[in-house]
Amino acid sequence: MGGMENPLLTFASPTIITGDKSQVYVATHEIAHSWTGNDVTCENWMNLWLNEGFTVFEERKVSGQIHGKDFPLVDAFLGNISSFGDMQSYGLDNTYSSLYPEVKNDFPDNSFSEIPYEKGFQFLYFIETLIGEDKMQQLLRTHISAHHRSSINYHAFRDLTIKFINENFDNSTATEINGKIDWEAWVKGPGLAPVTLNFTTPGMIESQSIADTYLETKETPSNVKDFDGFYSSLKVVFIERLIKKKSQVDVGLMEKIDADLNITNTVNPELKQRWFPLGIEVGYTAVMEPARQLVSSVGRAKYLTPIYQALLDNGMKSTAEEWYQANIDFYHPYVVYKLGEMIKNYPGKYMPETPEEKAQESFL
Repeated sequence: MGGMENPLLTFASPTIITGDKSQVYVATHEIAHSWTGNDVTCENWMNLWLNEGFTVFEERKVSGQIHGKDFPLVDAFLGNISSFGDMQSYGLDNTYSSLYPEVKNDFPDNSFSEIPYEKGFQFLYFIETLIGEDKMQQLLRTHISAHHRSSINYHAFRDLTIKFINENFDNSTATEINGKIDWEAWVKGPGLAPVTLNFTTPGMIESQSIADTYLETKETPSNVKDFDGFYSSLKVVFIERLIKKKSQVDVGLMEKIDADLNITNTVNPELKQRWFPLGIEVGYTAVMEPARQLVSSVGRAKYLTPIYQALLDNGMKSTAEEWYQANIDFYHPYVVYKLGEMIKNYPGKYMPETPEEKAQESFL
């Protein structure tokens, strides 16, 4: 994991210290868990979003206050992509793609994904759009104070929120706001959030336009130097755009981009975990050795899994097995188990099949 909050002591992965400060908000996230996660705790796995969605919301509030309101919106856009990928893996009608995964007798970690983080954040962000930032901060303070040192389920937060809105708005406005919050759809509905939220920013549009120029012209964009000034998430948006349109990506284009931007040699693991698998898929051999070095130097599943999956998906199962065996004594036992199962049980690549899945995928 990137980090694990504990009272008075946070465990953090060395991967958050990268040299470019791009992963500093993992530390912010773990500190924020002091309030939502430790002081107020979800009572079971089905309510994990009460820990993680709230903490992502707080983390992004901090980053927004430091870097401006566009900064957390870009993170939210990227988070939506990641959580939708997890939804696809589970199935869009599976309770694991909701904020209320019905774990039952399953191993709880099988229900763990980006969904409680990102869909939970989106729910809180949606409530904020209805009541305003100042009232949202008051609501969170009230929530933490009311549930101090207790373990709760979502009904407790729901009831408190309804009561808060009734007490802080006139009757007509309160009725209108509460009527817009469909708690059952947000919490128990599988798949994408019931309300589409817009996280677009000017920086995001420019980052995507740089990628589109590369894709359409195969030439260096006139504004390519702006890329160097992008913060980490905007650079990730650039690569996500390439991934979305990867049918237009070939070895020559990746060579051109590398000559301009030197992404293969970045210190940023968020870029590596996307750029290396894309290179593996299109046959850009320049990423192979850096990818091997990455999986041999970090033990964080978030960065390992996409690379091993890319090797498997592109006919390099023997390479995946070789790299895995070379590092099996270095990885955490649980990572050893998860990667071992992935390699052993391959093939298992997800492909969207139903019209609903294809429609939701096109939204991204």
